[in-house]
Amino acid sequence: MPLEEHYALGLVLMGMAPCAPFVPALVAKGKGDLGFTAAFMVLSAVGTVVFMPLAVPVVTKGLTVTMWMVVKPLLIMVLIPLLVGMAILRASPAFAGRLLPIVKKTTGIATVFVGVLCVAVYGKGLLSVGGSLAIASQVAFFTVLTTLTYWVAFGMPHEQKIVLSVGMTTRNIGAAMAPLLMVPDMDQRAVIMVVLGLPLMVIFALLGVRLFGRNAATDAASARQVSARVS
Repeated sequence: MPLEEHYALGLVLMGMAPCAPFVPALVAKGKGDLGFTAAFMVLSAVGTVVFMPLAVPVVTKGLTVTMWMVVKPLLIMVLIPLLVGMAILRASPAFAGRLLPIVKKTTGIATVFVGVLCVAVYGKGLLSVGGSLAIASQVAFFTVLTTLTYWVAFGMPHEQKIVLSVGMTTRNIGAAMAPLLMVPDMDQRAVIMVVLGLPLMVIFALLGVRLFGRNAATDAASARQVSARVS
C-alpha cells in the first residue's frame, strides 16, 4: 500500500504498542476472563517496554526512543492502576466488587473525553487524511488484528480468545505517541495517524466483541444440545 512516509511511521509505532488501558471494560462486555486479561496486560506492557527501544531505531529513520520514554506512559496508564486494583482485590474482594461499577463508568467517561480532546486538538489534521490511504491502511490493520487473533487461538475457550482479540486490536496510544512527541519538529502526519487509531480501534474492538460473543453463545447452545442428546 503506497502510504506516505509519515503516516506509515505512525502506523508502525501503533503496531509496536498493543493493549489499551481500557481493555478490561471491553473484555467484560464480551464475557471474557478478567484474570487472564490482567496477565495479558502485564505481559504486553513488559513486552512493549523491552521491544520498542530496540525496534524503533531499526525500522524508522531518524527516530530513537529511550526505555523511559516507553515505560512512563505504560506505568501511568497501565501498570500502576493494574497493581493498585490487584492489591485492593487481594485485600478486600467485597470492596473491590463495590468499586468495579465506578471504575467501569470512569473508564468510559475518560475514553470519551480523550476522544473529544484528540478531535479538538487534531481535528484539522484528521480531516486532511482523506485520499492519503491512511484510513484504508488502518481499516486493513484493525480488521486483521481483530479477526486473526481470535480465530488462530486454537484450543482456547472464548473467555480467553476474546481477551487476545480485544487486547491486540486496541493499541496503547500513549506508548505509540511518546516517541513522536519527544522529537522536535516532528511531522504532524505521524501524530495524526496515531490519533486516528483511537476511534477506529474502539469501533473494531466493539464489533469484534459483539460478533465473537454471538458466535460463542451459538456454539455454547449447540454444545448443550449435543450433550443433552448424548445423555
